[in-house]
Amino acid sequence: MQTTVTERGQISIPSSIRKRFQLKPGMGMEWIVRNEGIFLMPVPKDPIKAFRGAGGVSTEHLMEQRALDKKLEKKRGY
Repeated sequence: MQTTVTERGQISIPSSIRKRFQLKPGMGMEWIVRNEGIFLMPVPKDPIKAFRGAGGVSTEHLMEQRALDKKLEKKRGY
């Protein structure tokens, strides 16, 4: 699916995606930048509650992700 960026840098999320992921007006979105592309993730109103019971993420994976974040932070001068 494809959309167009406006002159103001805005994009529209197609209706089918909004429905599938239950995206509502006012919801936060997280932009994740990786070498292979840009990813957009919805941010739950209560991230702690949403995370409870979410297994399958290893400590090793979390450490790899944090290392990537640190590289990006250093590159951007944070």
